[in-house]
Amino acid sequence: MASCARPDIPDARADLGASPSLSEHYRLLFESAPIGFVRVSAQDHIEDVNVAARRLLGIDAAWPEQPPLAFTAFFSAGSLPLWLDLTKGSGGSARASMVAERRPFTAEVRTVPWRGPGDGWLVVIADVTELSEARARQLEAEERFGQVVQQMSDGLVVVDEKTGLIEDHNESFAGILGRNGESLVGLAHEELFSAEHAADQRTALRQALRDGRQHALIRYAHADGGERVADVTIGAVQACGAGLEYLVVRDVTARTRAAEERSRVEARMAETQKLEALGLLAAGVAHDMNNLLTAVLAATELPPTEETLADLRAAALRGRELTERLLAVSRRKPLRSRAFDLLGVVDDVVALARRTFRREIAVLFERPSTPWMVEGDPGQWDQALLNLLINSRDAIYGAGTITIATEATANVRTILVRDDGAGMPPEVLRRAFEPFFSTKTEGQGTGLGLAHVRAVVASHGGTIAIESSPGEGTTVRLELEHRAPRAASVSSPRVSAAPHARTALVVDDEPFVGKAVGRLLARKGWTVVGVSSVSDAVKQLESRPFGLVLTDRSMPQMTGDQLCRAVRCRWPDTAVAVMTGLADDENVIALEASGADAVLSKPFSSDELGGMLEALEVERTGTADVPSCGLPQSVCSCAPSCSRRADKP
Repeated sequence: MASCARPDIPDARADLGASPSLSEHYRLLFESAPIGFVRVSAQDHIEDVNVAARRLLGIDAAWPEQPPLAFTAFFSAGSLPLWLDLTKGSGGSARASMVAERRPFTAEVRTVPWRGPGDGWLVVIADVTELSEARARQLEAEERFGQVVQQMSDGLVVVDEKTGLIEDHNESFAGILGRNGESLVGLAHEELFSAEHAADQRTALRQALRDGRQHALIRYAHADGGERVADVTIGAVQACGAGLEYLVVRDVTARTRAAEERSRVEARMAETQKLEALGLLAAGVAHDMNNLLTAVLAATELPPTEETLADLRAAALRGRELTERLLAVSRRKPLRSRAFDLLGVVDDVVALARRTFRREIAVLFERPSTPWMVEGDPGQWDQALLNLLINSRDAIYGAGTITIATEATANVRTILVRDDGAGMPPEVLRRAFEPFFSTKTEGQGTGLGLAHVRAVVASHGGTIAIESSPGEGTTVRLELEHRAPRAASVSSPRVSAAPHARTALVVDDEPFVGKAVGRLLARKGWTVVGVSSVSDAVKQLESRPFGLVLTDRSMPQMTGDQLCRAVRCRWPDTAVAVMTGLADDENVIALEASGADAVLSKPFSSDELGGMLEALEVERTGTADVPSCGLPQSVCSCAPSCSRRADKP
């Protein structure tokens, strides 16, 4: 790295006058000056010397002497050429090696032509030995530092903060970019960013400097056409009056790719664990569904009394609850983090376990009256708690009990899952959280259960511990730090305009579902038209006005989402509701973005349908901005100027 210029002694060039002798005033200045002054004749004789120079050169106070002293006698042999250069022309300055009484020293020597009687030079000399040695040590240190910088495995680059141009860099920085031996000095640092991510990288770097975070993850373009991910440490210094930024660049490409691959593996592991849990529950689900279907079939063969209808309704509600729990476990994508009642999740998982586990296993849970509101993904907790209960179930041979207990302090919420099963010996307990480690026989599980539970608990800032011994059962302790959940944003509900007429268009590719929904609407005073496809629905809408379109979401060829967009585009005053069996947060958000005014979760009751209808009769406060109807021109024949047309160029 270049350093600033060293300070020098002041210029002593002066006109001492042409008088034959110095005045008393100048003589006093000459003698008392702290810097050595020597007047040297053209014949190299010392004509005059002040006290500082005599002391520096070791000249006796009795001077002048005979024969005259030669000034060059005080120069080392190697510095004599410097003196010859200094006595040419108008003089100059140089650093020379001199000797006084056999003591070598380094002197700063400046010569000025003497304009007095006779020809010669006025010489200013100063002992700079210590300064020279310090400079030599500095240069040596700079050289060592430069060698260290060049040998660093991390890259180092210095950038001018005003221009953004690279001032200096080490070889490792060029090597990280695949430009070994190539100088990058003078290039704009930002030109080295990966083109695909250049804008994001510039923002990240500027933001890191503004925030004083000192770290940023930057993607650089590599000479092989790929990119390298670097953890960059950023700093700023002032040097020689210029503002410089220095960046220590550590190549973390391999680590980043490993982390990305690990995330993919973990996602696959989580999906495998879901399938495993569903497989382990399959027998219990089939048993429970058979019970429900038995009750339904029996009720249909009996006279339609109030009692049989109540049995049918109860069986349907139990079936709906069971499928909701299974859908929660099998959901592929995690929800966005939100506030939820953890005890409510425990309740749901316990209910599923009670219906699907062997009847000789009791699952006990006494829920506290106060909710445990936490921030996170309730679907992940569904899966984690179900894994724990399945492990407890498999550890119990014959009859047994699984108990879920809770503990709460001001700062910690604790869930304990206890079973009176076989327990684990120490060698098994030590490996309990290892992925794919399992003591179960082939076909009974992959060994992902506890590994997945620990991952879920850790992702929510909690801890997990296991206590177990052979013959004494197992206790799993989950601890979460209690944090007040963030306040949820409150928005006014999406509502639809009052219908032009109480006429509903029901769209479902399953005829018996469409007929059943139509009957419920008819009982509530609506005129119903039923169709089984989106294209037929569009034809009906073109032929007459409807106050409500109630459509299934999952249909062949064109979906309910597309129909929502088309209705919102061409018939904005018509309310749209969507029926779906996957009414989780993610799907509801997607449907609302498509223009749906309401979402009904299948199966739904007459009361739930009525509640939705009441909500839709509230006056509309605005229409959704739907970017595209998503339908071909043959179906959506809206005006070419419509910005929502999917085929609009």
